[in-house]
Amino acid sequence: MVREPIQLGRPSHLSCPQCGGVLNEVLDEGSTRFRCQIGHAFSAEALSAAQNEELERAMESALRMHRERVVLFRRMQEKSEAQAMPHAAARWRTGADESAHAAKVIGEAIANLRKLST
Repeated sequence: MVREPIQLGRPSHLSCPQCGGVLNEVLDEGSTRFRCQIGHAFSAEALSAAQNEELERAMESALRMHRERVVLFRRMQEKSEAQAMPHAAARWRTGADESAHAAKVIGEAIANLRKLST
């Protein structure tokens, strides 16, 4: 016999920052809690803090990747220039410039997020 999972509360249209599942909104003695089917549970404040942590982690990953792309693209630009391939060098330079700009914007967004978290 297969049992259907018990659904506490109503779907909130928010995802669990730990597992990505749908969070249900549960009203409990005048306070609001959020709980997923796995069992992760949060108060509104704890959910906000967990979302901030997950957002910062994702942004740090994006920042690291853009910085690595700058290194790769500059290296490929130099090789293209050494091989007298100006069109390829220009494409690599453009990519490096775009990733450098994205890294700057993401770095600023991380700093702003950290200010809001304090």
